Amino acid sequence: MSATVKQRGPEINFDSDEQRALIEEAAQSRGLSVTAFIRSSALKEANEILKQSQLILLSDRDWSTATELLASPPAPNEALKKLLKV
Repeated sequence: MSATVKQRGPEINFDSDEQRALIEEAAQSRGLSVTAFIRSSALKEANEILKQSQLILLSDRDWSTATELLASPPAPNEALKKLLKV
């Protein structure tokens, strides 16, 4: 039988006892350990950051312009024809 070695994550250092107490209280209110609470919170934030970095917001006017161009693209000009020959 082999022993399972649990890897430890990074130590979390708080700037104050008040910060630590706040995190502990929030974790407890969710029925989570501090580690599980921090992991969950970090994963939510990471997903939100990545979602925002991949999101393109357009005004109504820009959306209309983009959809019109996709529906009826302009004829290729000389510069585009030259580019596509490469």
